[in-house]
Formats: sequence, C-alpha cells, structure tokens
Amino acid sequence: MIRKGGEFRMKKVLISILILLLAVTMIGTFAACDKTEDSDYRSAEERVASGGATRNGIQKVIVTSDRMIVYTVDLSLSVEDYSAAAATIRTHLSEAEGYEESSYTSNSGLYRFTLRVPTTNLNAFLEKVGDIGTVEEQTVAGKDITDEYTNAEQERDALIAKKAAFEALATQATTFDEQLKIQDKIIEVAAEIDSYNGKLSAYKKSSDYSTVEITLYEEGTYEEPDFWEKLGEIFFGSTKSIGTVFGLILTVIIAVIPYALLLGVVFGIYALIRYIVCRVKKQPFTLFRPKKKKAISVKAVRPAAPESAPEKEENPKEDK
Repeated sequence: MIRKGGEFRMKKVLISILILLLAVTMIGTFAACDKTEDSDYRSAEERVASGGATRNGIQKVIVTSDRMIVYTVDLSLSVEDYSAAAATIRTHLSEAEGYEESSYTSNSGLYRFTLRVPTTNLNAFLEKVGDIGTVEEQTVAGKDITDEYTNAEQERDALIAKKAAFEALATQATTFDEQLKIQDKIIEVAAEIDSYNGKLSAYKKSSDYSTVEITLYEEGTYEEPDFWEKLGEIFFGSTKSIGTVFGLILTVIIAVIPYALLLGVVFGIYALIRYIVCRVKKQPFTLFRPKKKKAISVKAVRPAAPESAPEKEENPKEDK
C-alpha cells in the first residue's frame, strides 16, 4: 500500500513537471510569433528609435538630452580578418574616449566585445565600426532611469537637510550623553548620504556611457539566429543565453551523476538488507517497514448490578 502511494505521488510530480515545461514552451512560441522578422526581440518599453541608416548600414541612435537613458547596442559584423578588425575597433574606441569592459574569442572565428562608449560619441563610433565589415544585425535598446535618479536625488537631499538639523541640535546639547547620541545619529545619516551619492554616481555613469556589444564573424561563418536563439533572446535578453542555460543544466546534471550513483548503491544495499530480513522473518518483502496499527484500548465495563425485585407489600388481610 505504501509503495503504491509513493508511485502515485511520483507520477503526479512527473506530470506536473511535463505540464510546466509545456506551458513555458507554448508561452515562448506565442511570444516569438508576435515578433516580426525585423524585430529586435525586446519589449516595447525598451525599444529606442533609430535614425536613418548610414552608408554602411549602421542605424544611428537618437540620443535625447532631456532624459537619462541607458543605451545598449548589439552589433554583428562579418569581417575578413577578425584579429585585424578587433585592433581597428580598439583604436576607434580609444579615439571615442571609451574603454573595453570584456572580450571573448573562439577558434571557430568569433570575437565578441563588450565596450563602454561615451553617449555623446556613440553614433560617430558606430559609424566607424560599420566601415570595418558587413553589418549583419543591429539592435538598439534603452532604459529610462530619469525617475530613479530623481527619486534618489530627493532622498539624498532630504538626508542632507536631516544631517544639518542634527548638527544644529548638537550645538545646543548641554550634556555629554546628549552630544554622544546626536553624533551617532549624524554618523548614521552621513553613511546613508554616501550610499545615495554612490547610487547617483552609478546612474550618471550608466547614462553617460553606453554599452556596445560587438560580435565579429569571419566572412562566411555568420548564421542567422534560429528559433531557439530568438526564444533565448525573449526570455534571457541574449540570443546566446538559451544555449548557456542548457549548458549550465547539463553541467549540473554531470556534476550530480557521481552522487546519484553513490545514493543508488546505498539504496541497493538497504534494499538487499530489507530483503534478507523479510526472508528470515518469513514476511512479505517491502522496502519500508509497515506502520504498526495502534491497539485500541478497551476499558473494562463493569456490568450493572441487577435491580433488586420490589418487596411485596404485606397484606394486612393475610395477617389476620
């Protein structure tokens, strides 16, 4: 009975996992169908308008000055020699007063950059990069952080006013204990002000420096992203992320296999011991001990004493 219950629960778990995977696949399929071939596979809130194409196919980014926008450009180029192209890109990056955040290269003829370029020099830099090779794909996205910056700035200003009030109060303190408590408050508020200053600085840097992702392919090796890569872009923000996720899952599975084998051996030994015990005790084989039924205690009930027969009334006539 216990074994049947365990099998039933296992079936329910497997069915739930299959339903979840099917639902995720259907959602991704419907989302992919809603995109057009020229879509950049990003949400409408993150899309950024682009200007007209330049002579080399690069779309100019319309940079706004009245809002704080964090721009991200993803560019794919086919080049004759990606090593020479990478060197040229680094030269243009230096001219644009930007810097290289990370890079990746493979033996299959692929080179990927992550660059930070001053937003004021973004379009000029992209146009120079477009001259290096053939533009295969370009996506532009932007995130408006104006409200986040404004809120953080207001919180910082309120803390500055609070710190000034504590400092004024400290001059009026008459005892050492009062001064000590006020100084502790001033230190706490000053730490919060420093935290907000760091956050504002990070917002400012994100807005002032755009992120440019450049992927270089040697000519003839570029392939249009397939359905699964586009699905990865929808869910994870990168056309290569779906492969990264599956690779991570496979790595975890491989890492778990030795422990799973060890657990299997331990379970097999346990099952063998249970089998031997059941044979010795001449009991039916079960992997787990059946639960013992609790004995129902029955209290002894003392039988009720029989009612005494009613005494016969004396008949006065008989006495006579």
